[in-house]
Amino acid sequence: MKDSKSPSHRRQWENYEKNGYKRLKSGSVPAKADTEKQRQFYDSVLHPLMEKAKANELTLLFMDASHFVLGCDFLGCIYCKVRRFILTFSGRKRYNVLGAIDYATKKVLTVANDTYITATEVCEMLRKISTEYPGQAVHIVLDNARYQRCEVVKNLAAALGITLQYPPTALT
Repeated sequence: MKDSKSPSHRRQWENYEKNGYKRLKSGSVPAKADTEKQRQFYDSVLHPLMEKAKANELTLLFMDASHFVLGCDFLGCIYCKVRRFILTFSGRKRYNVLGAIDYATKKVLTVANDTYITATEVCEMLRKISTEYPGQAVHIVLDNARYQRCEVVKNLAAALGITLQYPPTALT
């Protein structure tokens, strides 16, 4: 198979590289994000919590889930001369990790499985956090995923003395 880039295109790319350009993956910003609400949340809630956490007045954690797909279909491109096929798992296999990172100490707590992240795992994480930080004022910043903002999670957090902080979204 012939290389799809013409010599002039390759020279143009080489000039980009000489000037410090790299081939980078683009990022995205949610189109419906209300930047004014997010700024207000940062100024009135998040920044004061960060300052108190730095001063050891409270524990501030950021919590979110990641879902790792077992296989290589998500890799995109492999640089080679001939297309390669890589043996992968059949079906949809994932490794899920619910993680919480301490803003001040950078300590990470995790709950992991190969099924789903649900309110059950969030409650398990809340109990783990409560055990790790006994008697401390704990605030957790987490996203608005349904399994993190359901009544079961909110009730357990209140019972454990943990304050949950949900950033604003386009829907709130």
